[in-house]
Amino acid sequence: MRASRLALTILALCFIGFVALFSGGFAALGQTAASFAAFLDALWPEAAHEGITRPTFDVAFAGLTPDPNVLAAMRREPEYGKPMGAYLAGLVSPARIGMGQRKSAQWADTLRSVQNKYGVDQAILVSIWGIESSFGSGAQPWDVFRSIATLAQAGFQQPLFHDEMLSALRILQDGHIARREFVGSWAGAMGQPQFLPSSYLKYAVDFDGDGKADIWRSVPDVLASIANYLQKTGWQPGVPWGFEVVVPTGFDYRLSRGSFAEWTQRGVERPDGRPLPAPAKRSCSSRAAPQVRLFWSPTISLCSSASTIRTPMRSRLPCSPTGCAACRAFSLPGRRTMCSPRAGSASRSSIG
Repeated sequence: MRASRLALTILALCFIGFVALFSGGFAALGQTAASFAAFLDALWPEAAHEGITRPTFDVAFAGLTPDPNVLAAMRREPEYGKPMGAYLAGLVSPARIGMGQRKSAQWADTLRSVQNKYGVDQAILVSIWGIESSFGSGAQPWDVFRSIATLAQAGFQQPLFHDEMLSALRILQDGHIARREFVGSWAGAMGQPQFLPSSYLKYAVDFDGDGKADIWRSVPDVLASIANYLQKTGWQPGVPWGFEVVVPTGFDYRLSRGSFAEWTQRGVERPDGRPLPAPAKRSCSSRAAPQVRLFWSPTISLCSSASTIRTPMRSRLPCSPTGCAACRAFSLPGRRTMCSPRAGSASRSSIG
């Protein structure tokens, strides 16, 4: 039963993790060592204005050149290069589920404490941890400063990576991690939860009480930081990660987001006749109602308030009239549509 629940949660996060970070394309500028140096020189006045010292700036960027492998990696995103069923099967593997169960048992007390404080289900935390970094074993060796500077100069997702450079400089200057250890993914995602630098500054938590929010080595800090991220981006305790829905005939699949009320107006229904959830009442927040995203394939549609995908997914899951293999493994009926109302997720192929 616990295996089914963990597998279901990982599957949910696989869907929810399709985010908009890499959907905007990039401007492939000619990058040379000289143009790269000029780009960094132009950044210095802004960094100084943000309180970054010259020694910090120089340590961060000393000897860096643009990394052509970063731009190449953008073209090989696994979310878009594999059929959906194969992509999910690789993430929701028996080995990963088994490791998730062992980690859940090993860190049971910490998970319980984090759940009690932040209201995020333990299975969600373990699943995100597993997807983002294979429970800390999937460390990536890319130089974060080199990667984000390469992406910023290329004009990719402006002004995202320009701003991430400033956030990374702040992390370095404040002594959260040494320059030689400032490594992560090719897109600058760091540590076991794969936070972008700005997300680290906003959401990283010192849960073990050692005075540092260490998302690289401290499992309590990793789990609490994930939970804090979710809580502060609109997590709704008590709302299930997903449920089945039926879309009407002639539905416009170009629609990809909306509130639950808007999806109801568009004819999206639950097969059991129950209404879609109403937004949770909040006494101390002016946040708008969560936006629920629609994901679909010829066999499964998924609504999620945590992520965005801007074009329909055209790959087919291995479903049959009696239910797909994944649904049977996770004790789900083999229906054609599913909906996930969860808010605040591990973005992006990385959180942040």
